[in-house]
Amino acid sequence: MKTLKNINKLSDEDLVKAIVKNNDTLLFEILYDRYSHLVYNKCYGFAKDEDEAKDLTQDVFLK
Repeated sequence: MKTLKNINKLSDEDLVKAIVKNNDTLLFEILYDRYSHLVYNKCYGFAKDEDEAKDLTQDVFLK
């Protein structure tokens, strides 16, 4: 089994492949942690509203 340190070194592509293959919520959390702030900032730029940006960010990661 891979350690958390090794998992954090996975490329985004390998991480997504592993998430899809294993349906692993821990791996998804790592991906979310990598990008949620960037997605939120982009959504806030469109929405100009914190709550709407949070909702949009959640939608992005759910789809």
